[in-house]
Amino acid sequence: MNINSKEYFIDEWLYYRKIINEKLLSAFMQIPRENFIGDNPASDAYRDQPLSIGFGQTISQPSTVMLMLELLNLERTHTVLEIGGGSGYSAALMSRLVKEVVSIEIIPELVTFANKNLAQTKISNVMMVNFDGKVGYEKKAPFDRIVIAAATLAVPQPLFHQLKVGGVLLAPVGDVHCCTMRKFIKHSDNDFDESRHGLFSFVPLV
Repeated sequence: MNINSKEYFIDEWLYYRKIINEKLLSAFMQIPRENFIGDNPASDAYRDQPLSIGFGQTISQPSTVMLMLELLNLERTHTVLEIGGGSGYSAALMSRLVKEVVSIEIIPELVTFANKNLAQTKISNVMMVNFDGKVGYEKKAPFDRIVIAAATLAVPQPLFHQLKVGGVLLAPVGDVHCCTMRKFIKHSDNDFDESRHGLFSFVPLV
């Protein structure tokens, strides 16, 4: 089997029980990552590595994206806020699992790029917004899930306020080259459960 293929990823994730959510695995099969990698060769689409999409940004490697989405425990009724939309790939995957995705990207050229990619993939329930993700998106709050796709030294407080009670916030916290994936479950404005899920590298939240 080609090690740079969707099928290889699926087999490996299931074998090692890294990703077991069947709906998420189905979304991975449905969404063509090659539509979201810009000028990179299509043959690189299913290498397990980040790829440059310009402007100092990357599309994260497939295994990282899928682990994050598995940790979010997404449901069809959810509205999700994504901080750091990039090329739109993660939002595209989530679009198959939730009611709506609001994806914030601070670089306007990447918003244009992501919208083109989403339209090419015929996705209509993702709203790309050119905005500062550190302040969230109050117009659509509260959200069932919030995910930050960039390294941050601390989770911006507005994001905690815009999360529903019972909701989940996921963020890589720490230095860009060694940040900890942290999952917060909100019980009240002042009460959160927190768990940690490994070390990662991400571009910084700007």
